[in-house]
Amino acid sequence: MKLKKKSEDAVSPVVGIMLMVVITVVIAAVITVFSSGLLADGGTSDPVMLLEVGNIEVEIDSATSSYVVSSVEFIHKGGDSIPLNDVEFSFVASRSGAVTNHYSAADPEDDVVVLGKASSPDTIVVVEPGDVIKVMLPYHIFDHKYSSPSKVTWTLYNTRTDATLSTGVFVVPEKI
Repeated sequence: MKLKKKSEDAVSPVVGIMLMVVITVVIAAVITVFSSGLLADGGTSDPVMLLEVGNIEVEIDSATSSYVVSSVEFIHKGGDSIPLNDVEFSFVASRSGAVTNHYSAADPEDDVVVLGKASSPDTIVVVEPGDVIKVMLPYHIFDHKYSSPSKVTWTLYNTRTDATLSTGVFVVPEKI
């Protein structure tokens, strides 16, 4: 009579290897889901615009005999398209004592337009790559003067999300 040796293994080695493979696949799937953002809240990301300062128009202020900015053109060089009513420009000059002025197309007193696109209360003007946004800065109406040689920091905000879309600096020219 031959005695059989009893094995004390609870599971066979094949089942053990299969369990390790399954656990590895599950961990890999969880890492992939988290790293790819598939569990995000489904919200959209903030738009981004690459703007370049174009033409800066200046006039002579008769009271101070200095050059002051009357308008600034921004060229949309790339990024997302966004309705003009959803953007707001902020200007701060180095010589103005950190006074911030805001301009938007949503405010009827401000002159923010896209050149070549007609705007009316019934139309939504969308700023697209290649468009030129012109911001008029009526220094004689509002108490601000971006005068030469001030360094002016500008920021473009999305009024719906309060996100910064673009920012930059320009220097007010000393001569026309």
